[in-house]
Formats: sequence, C-alpha cells, structure tokens
Amino acid sequence: STCIRFNAEEKVNLEQISLKGLNMDQLRILPVSGLGKSLAQNRSLTRLSLANGSPTKGEFEDLTNSLCVNSTLKYLGLRNHFADLGTEACEMVGRIIMTNRSLVELDLSENKMNDEGANLICAGLRKNDCLKKLFLDENNIGPL
Repeated sequence: STCIRFNAEEKVNLEQISLKGLNMDQLRILPVSGLGKSLAQNRSLTRLSLANGSPTKGEFEDLTNSLCVNSTLKYLGLRNHFADLGTEACEMVGRIIMTNRSLVELDLSENKMNDEGANLICAGLRKNDCLKKLFLDENNIGPL
C-alpha cells in the first residue's frame, strides 16, 4: 500500500502527480480531504493523473469542489476513475468543466459513461472556452 500525506497548511511545490495503476484500496491519502484542500490552494501543480481509481462519492465530491477553484491545473486524467459512481459523477465532472478556467486537457476514458452522463458533461462544455482536448474513449456513449 502507498501512503501520501497532504496537509493543506503546508506549501508544496509540485508540478505533476501521477497515481496511475493504483486504486483507492492500495493508495491511502491521509487525510482524504487534504488532497482536495491542497488542490484548491496549490499554485504549481499542472498535471494530475488519477487513472484506475475507485473513489467514494464523498472523496469524488471533495475532489470536484477543489478542482472547481483550482487555477493552475492544465491536465486532469480521470481514466477509469469514477466508473462505479455513474451519472452522479458525470454531473460533478460537468461542474468542474463549467467552472475551472485552467484545464485544457481532460481524460474521461473508460468510465462506463452512458448518453445521460455524456449530456451532463456537455452541459459543462457549453460554458467552457478553455478546454481543448476531451478524451471519452471506451465509454458507453451512443452515436451523436
């Protein structure tokens, strides 16, 4: 198991975090809400990959709230990250897209997203002019 401690009060100059291949059973973030607070306050992180995760609804909500106010992140990788949370997670991601003005690349591949989820993502896209690349490969989205 891997353990990362995030303390929102400490200033950390990270530019990239990649946790690819670890699920939340293997990765312990102490405290879980610390990641969210750190992302909200971070001024140097530009790439975050949380591929193959399985967060709880509360963990994903904390992440969402932080990413809505983060102003430095350019790339967010959520490949196969929120598949078990369904449409509710798509609504949260739509909110990130709608409010975050720094993201230019977002990977939402392999999340078992259906047409309803894709429509929630599109709602965020209608109010975003910063995102340049959106990856939706290997979801359950029908033809446009």
